[in-house]
Amino acid sequence: MSNRVMKRCKECGKRTLHVHPRTSHSVHLLLAIVTVGLWLPVWLMVTMYNNSQGHCTRCGKSVWLWPFFRRHQRRR
Repeated sequence: MSNRVMKRCKECGKRTLHVHPRTSHSVHLLLAIVTVGLWLPVWLMVTMYNNSQGHCTRCGKSVWLWPFFRRHQRRR
């Protein structure tokens, strides 16, 4: 299953559909409760990883879907 977000692609220059894997927050919440919070760092890392796997459906360019987790790109 995946999340879908309409967003402006920097590569295409157009508003396109971006998809990325969905994190099962209910399962991670249950694991965090059972492990008395020890699962929280894993949950955070899985969420960050899934959001880093987003891509534009038009050009295929990979993008970060959360603005505060953007990859630093070199300016040419």
